[in-house]
Amino acid sequence: MKTERCEFPKSVREAAWQRAMGRCEVCTQPFSGRRPQYDHVIPAALRTENSATLANCRVLCPRCHLDKTAMEDMPRIVKAKRIQEVAANLRAPKRKIPSRPFKVKYVKHRGKL
Repeated sequence: MKTERCEFPKSVREAAWQRAMGRCEVCTQPFSGRRPQYDHVIPAALRTENSATLANCRVLCPRCHLDKTAMEDMPRIVKAKRIQEVAANLRAPKRKIPSRPFKVKYVKHRGKL
């Protein structure tokens, strides 16, 4: 699953900036000199159609963008890639851990079970 980088057009970035009113849309901190980053709500790697729309754009501070990418986007992209590879027989499916029966022994200890 190789995707090209999908940038937002200037008109979408301007509309998202107006919607955010100069604040991060996650932590609501004002940018005050920091550069905003424009994030895909649904990562471009997971979409089939054009993902550079205003509905899919959020204005984030660098910290929130880094956290979202690491905690939400990357695990979803890796899982989707793994599922596609298994479906195309490029990777063996995950093996299930075989269960084994446990024998429970009741030992009488000091007259109690």
